[in-house]
Amino acid sequence: MRKTDRWAGGQPPYGYRIVDRPGGGRTLEPDPVASEAVRYMGKLLLEGQSQWMIAMALEVAGFDTPSMHAYKHQGESYSSKRKTPPSNHWNPTSVGKILRSPATMGLKLTGRSVKARKIDCWPGCGNAVRTDTHGQTLRDRADEIDQLATSSPEPISRRLRTNAQRLRDIADHHDATSQPAEALP
Repeated sequence: MRKTDRWAGGQPPYGYRIVDRPGGGRTLEPDPVASEAVRYMGKLLLEGQSQWMIAMALEVAGFDTPSMHAYKHQGESYSSKRKTPPSNHWNPTSVGKILRSPATMGLKLTGRSVKARKIDCWPGCGNAVRTDTHGQTLRDRADEIDQLATSSPEPISRRLRTNAQRLRDIADHHDATSQPAEALP
């Protein structure tokens, strides 16, 4: 399954939903509502908002938390396992985890444990959202973040520069492992 875009199972990363795959099995695609919440979080972060402020803004805007979204949209079997509905109050920790998640960036992870997990961007790995233009898109976004950092106060500008460098590192890894489409199986 690692060589395909099939979903192995479990709750999908926030911003995605599980759908039937044409060749059989299941796969992930962007969830229209949750992905809008992720874009909103990113916009607020780039405007210099703290995770706490982003969490408050998500509640005010009416976006469901990841657990509430799953509770409402993943069918009867998921909902019936809970005795009480999950909380629908956002917290800064959840916001940070979503914004830093490789899955939010569209990368497939491998490994059974958190320590063993790594970004799995080898040629033909099945990252459905990975294209040859993503490396350059990440670098362009890193440049935009650097521009924003020049006009931000010191604690925020340092965080923005760190995030920009993280995007450049991912782009470098992508370019180092990519192959032309003709070379893929």
